[in-house]
Amino acid sequence: MHSPAPIRTRSGSQRIYIIGVGLFAALAISLMLSGGWTALEALGVNPLTLPWADARTITGAGVALEQGLDPLITNPGDPWDRVMNYPRAWLILAQSGIRPEHTWILAWTFFTALLAGLFTLRALAQDRTTSCLLLLSIFAPTTWLALERANNDALIFGLACGTAYLAALRPTLASGLIATAALLKIYPIVALVAHLREKPRTGLKYAIPLMALFTAYVLATWHDLQLIEAGTLRAPGIAYGIETAPSIIAKNSPITLSLALWVAAFILLIACAIGYSLRSTTRLGATDNPFRLAAFRIGSAIYLGSFLIGSSFDYRLMFLIMTIPQLVAWMRNTTTGARKLACSQLVVIILIQWSQSWRAGMAITTDNERYGLVLDELLTWACWIGLAILLLLTLPDWLVPPSKRGLAYADAEQSPTQLDGQRA
Repeated sequence: MHSPAPIRTRSGSQRIYIIGVGLFAALAISLMLSGGWTALEALGVNPLTLPWADARTITGAGVALEQGLDPLITNPGDPWDRVMNYPRAWLILAQSGIRPEHTWILAWTFFTALLAGLFTLRALAQDRTTSCLLLLSIFAPTTWLALERANNDALIFGLACGTAYLAALRPTLASGLIATAALLKIYPIVALVAHLREKPRTGLKYAIPLMALFTAYVLATWHDLQLIEAGTLRAPGIAYGIETAPSIIAKNSPITLSLALWVAAFILLIACAIGYSLRSTTRLGATDNPFRLAAFRIGSAIYLGSFLIGSSFDYRLMFLIMTIPQLVAWMRNTTTGARKLACSQLVVIILIQWSQSWRAGMAITTDNERYGLVLDELLTWACWIGLAILLLLTLPDWLVPPSKRGLAYADAEQSPTQLDGQRA
């Protein structure tokens, strides 16, 4: 396998990005040390009475085990009596002596992983527009929500960024990161899209064994997954997903929830059909930067997948940070239709990541929270549809009908032959 072409960087743009991430880290460290999380209310983020709430469901599991209880069913060590809604792999921490008083260790570990992921992305900050949009996304309320709750999605974010970076350079290590993330949170298995290659064998030799192991893992832990699903709380005001709009419609109309869900699924299926059809006229994915394309694929797949599982908290929107560099590249170098779609997706991503801020403003000016919630819901659907179409436009030839193969890259800066050699 040929090594990917060197990534061209501009030191000035990377300097802007690194300074911005450094400022973000300084602010986060200040909040974590001082406990002044109420400052986040200015962004529309409402902190809980105790910080690092999500990490406490993990550290509280130690108390449950000491009492002979299953923390996936009863978790008295959690301040809010919430069950641990994560796979049992996290119980290794409880078995090693982690208790509620050690929650700070997890919080700082997750924060460190998030920072590692952000610094991994620095190579993609190749111009000022990309750097500024990345920083605007990083400073969004969704990221601060993840830190205030100390949610382990911050750890998964670091693993996802590492996967994107290693996908072309060290695919075996990338597979190991995907397996680790899927063991801890299930949904990161969609990061297998990083193994998409022009030659099917190149990526499938990693993807197929991983998928087989994951399937066996899901079957072996199916009962636990049901407990996890039942124990996961819902908070529509700070969440997104396919079930949100149908639930609202069912509560305010004679339409049943099941019917609304079927209609929602049909709409998304139509969007996928449109994207797959457009692949016969527009092909994206020609790049001298495999890291950038892999990051887009992973970030998009995580959003698309987490949307379909029903409901996901807004902090998971931080994975959309990974899509920004490729979207900026397409905004500048592709066909008119794809360029407009990429540009609109950038706007939508920033809006939904900052929705807690502008929704709080709308609630004050209109004296009604519903308007902001409805607009936010429409934007999350627009984001899903747009990312699904763009992701499908990057499908390699072997995933489309023979009659549709051989299409020239709409975003090619080099000849398709050269690019195929680099990405093989």
